[in-house]
Amino acid sequence: MKIPFNSSFVDEKDFKYLNKEIDYKAELKRRFLEEFNISRSYFTTSCSSALDMAAQVIEIKEGDEVILPSFTYVTTAMGFVKRGAKLVFADICEDTFTIDIDDVKRKTTNKTKAIIPVHYAGISADMDILTELCSNENIYLIEDAAQGVDAKYKDRYLGTIGDIGTYSFHSTKNLSSGEGGAFILNNKMLEEKTNVVFEKGTDRHAFINGIVDKYSWKDFGGSYEMSSYLMAILLGQMDKKNIIYKERERVYENYKILLEDFDEIKLTKIPKYASSNYHIFSLLMKNEEKRNETIMKLKEEGVEATFHYQPLHLSTFGKKMGYSKYDLPITEKVVKQILRLPIYPSLENEDIEYIVNNIKKIVGGK
Repeated sequence: MKIPFNSSFVDEKDFKYLNKEIDYKAELKRRFLEEFNISRSYFTTSCSSALDMAAQVIEIKEGDEVILPSFTYVTTAMGFVKRGAKLVFADICEDTFTIDIDDVKRKTTNKTKAIIPVHYAGISADMDILTELCSNENIYLIEDAAQGVDAKYKDRYLGTIGDIGTYSFHSTKNLSSGEGGAFILNNKMLEEKTNVVFEKGTDRHAFINGIVDKYSWKDFGGSYEMSSYLMAILLGQMDKKNIIYKERERVYENYKILLEDFDEIKLTKIPKYASSNYHIFSLLMKNEEKRNETIMKLKEEGVEATFHYQPLHLSTFGKKMGYSKYDLPITEKVVKQILRLPIYPSLENEDIEYIVNNIKKIVGGK
């Protein structure tokens, strides 16, 4: 048996738009408005690029504080810290691995410029509470929805709730163009600034729309736009969006049924307010040793399973910057015990049973 951790759901059908004489960007914007109710979308080279744009758009400067989880990928922080922001790390909740709102409240100060919740596995924290907190304190709310495309908080798609949302279309994501991302603008007051940043620091957007008769360099910006070839592939993926969702849900629910009564592990939860996109199936083992043993023995049986992020506050860079001072007990517990299992549309039910049976044997189940 050979079961990879990830298998991209991209095939020749996803290339059907490549030779069509259409405006890929305009068509993607139309589809995102139609499918996700997103009116201002900018397709980027990656989610990392979109987050870097966000730091520029809200004009992060030296001394500004940004609250985010330590349990995330480095680029959630990168664009902000390289512009002088002080990172303030909040803990996560053990049931969902999303940011702990009570800890966010404790760490909010008059220097807080932005709060960045990471929608882990397509699940968000309580966005109503975060939205109210940011509104009352004049703080920007930036959603790292790299894993959150096609998932919802109540009746709203993740990425459409804060001032800014960011998506990833990396090869590991539910919708994939191989690489790529999106910057979702929900705060119209930031539109002019966003257009300049996206157009390499120029007012080219205003020129294209006939507002000025020539364009020139206005501010900082970058080369952030996704290539037209990747846009064409993403359009193909959008056609399969519902199939991808249903198949990932099938895999997730099968795992859940087979593992939910198994006392040796703890499953994460989907809150009642959330509609997941089933991006990740993860669980907590009893300790780090058992987690590592399980990964090793599953590999011997042909199954690729893995852990996840290493905490940013305990990284080499984090320690150098003094971030190791943060006391984040749930984060430090989760990174030692988390086990992620393969989840993708082509994973067969018998493969799922094979994986689960091996896990139960490894950890001493019957």
